[in-house]
Amino acid sequence: MVALFGIVVSGLLMGFTQQQASCALVLVNAKTSKSIKVCDKNSVQKIEAVLGGAITLDKEVPDAKEPPIFTFTYDGLIIELQNDLIRSLTITGKKWKLNTLTVGIPLDQVSAAFEKHEFNYLGNARFKVKDSKAILYTETDQANKVKKIGVVF
Repeated sequence: MVALFGIVVSGLLMGFTQQQASCALVLVNAKTSKSIKVCDKNSVQKIEAVLGGAITLDKEVPDAKEPPIFTFTYDGLIIELQNDLIRSLTITGKKWKLNTLTVGIPLDQVSAAFEKHEFNYLGNARFKVKDSKAILYTETDQANKVKKIGVVF
């Protein structure tokens, strides 16, 4: 019985790992075309090697029991990384793309690429990221063009 339970638990864990790994969000520097997969493990060194040195790189230690949180600030991009996983990212400039999405596109283009999330915060649309716990959010201007794209895990 214990062996059967172990097999079931390991199967669930492997399914979760595969599900998270199949998240298909790619952050691209539109100028250089260099990219990182947002849902994969990404170290501080890997992010800076691929995206270039950040304008600022801050390290926060929440408490002794948690790993540090690194905040990268680039022109038009902020990334938070903890335990080699991106916790959040925010795009505010056209220099960066998330898959094919960037600042300035119509909100309809985001709606066509992602399923709407049931929660709508102050009129800013939220979207589900397939095969992931991630939520993509947008802020739009009065012409319904995207001025900010963010992802939180």
